[in-house]
Amino acid sequence: FYTIDGRQAGYSTGIKISTLAERMRELGCIDAINLDGGGSTVIGGIFPGSDIFTITNRPSDGRERKCANYLFLQDLRKPTGKVGYVNWRESDNYNFLAGTGYQLEALSVYDTSNYKMDSLTGISYASDNESAAAVSDTGYISFRGTGTANISVMGETYDKTFTMESYETPEEIRILDESTGKEVTELKVEEGTMRNFSLEAAAYVNGIRLIAYPSLFKWEATGTMARVDEDGTVSVKDDGSSTASITVSVGGIKKEIPIVTYKKSTF
Repeated sequence: FYTIDGRQAGYSTGIKISTLAERMRELGCIDAINLDGGGSTVIGGIFPGSDIFTITNRPSDGRERKCANYLFLQDLRKPTGKVGYVNWRESDNYNFLAGTGYQLEALSVYDTSNYKMDSLTGISYASDNESAAAVSDTGYISFRGTGTANISVMGETYDKTFTMESYETPEEIRILDESTGKEVTELKVEEGTMRNFSLEAAAYVNGIRLIAYPSLFKWEATGTMARVDEDGTVSVKDDGSSTASITVSVGGIKKEIPIVTYKKSTF
């Protein structure tokens, strides 16, 4: 079966029917038929890992044209109950701070005949570097050292590998404004006033932010002007002291930012 999208600027150029006939002969066809063209030229199907019919070409009308006749191919295979395709919850970042966990999650599962299954069954998990990351029999990954771990998902008819990076010590820590995500380099408070800040800590390696539990970071305040909770909530009150700062640490490194006061405008 060929579905030819015709002349559409910037997309397709079409084909001569004589060229198409030669292609049929190359494929060993004895008899071939050329069906209708234009907007009624459409092909689609239900593909592995889906239960939705999807159009795969670009009809010249911009959408399917109403037609009386179709060629319909039906897969008569029976359900096999063996995993053939899995739609996973994917991430664009598989870099983790040691002490963090990650659950592999199957969003939908189809068997080898493309029948949707109720759950992911008949598979096992394994890590090739357990000193960096270990995986349970339910697909929960615990990061506990530095290194690369290939997490394998294996079954009789299915296999997939996730490559994960784990770091005990990041290269840098950044303190961020929780509401804007922007980096904070100092905390400012007007003389004689009090102010609250909501901060979060982020660990980085090669400029990539590591996925990390907030509880892994330790917050501390120095001086008498400020106090900080374990979740990064800071309360600052100018008490006339000269120096104060906020420090966050993890994996043997720390980041410190100063607290500064400024004079109230009298204009």
